[in-house]
Amino acid sequence: MPKCQSCGAELPEGTFVCQKCGSAVELPPPPPPKEGAISRERRERYEKEKAEKEKAEKREKEEKHEDRFGAVIGGLILILLGTIMYLAQNRVIPWRNFGGYFLLGMGLILIIWAAARYFSEAFKGTALGLLIGGLILGALGLSTLLELRESWPLVLIMLGLIIIVGIAAAVRRSPRPR
Repeated sequence: MPKCQSCGAELPEGTFVCQKCGSAVELPPPPPPKEGAISRERRERYEKEKAEKEKAEKREKEEKHEDRFGAVIGGLILILLGTIMYLAQNRVIPWRNFGGYFLLGMGLILIIWAAARYFSEAFKGTALGLLIGGLILGALGLSTLLELRESWPLVLIMLGLIIIVGIAAAVRRSPRPR
């Protein structure tokens, strides 16, 4: 049984104050942990913190790239609108074709954006949705300009089939996760 440092009275386990003299009881220091456990815990904590820091840096880098691409796309859309309006006002193109030219231009912008994302290190391989959207808008614009008003649904069906066949081929080439 431990003894009080002040008066020497025996102290029951778990007491923090001596019942005889009222002085605070000093607790013995905890036993030292095993040597291997400290280094392993420190190493695991260090690796976890390092991984979290790398993830945060990667997210920050992607956000910066996304902001840059978004500003460029916004500028391209304004240039497209201004160019089409200028050409229509100067009677180079008829106003009735404004929508067709705009859809075709937007399709091209999305395809350019998809190419920029695909060849960018931060967004490697995340351009399929932009490419599909660009192809659809471009096909709609082109069908409007070529006055294929009744056949544009067929263009969409053809694009859908091309996409499905392309995805099916990609799935066959890639290994399945286990």
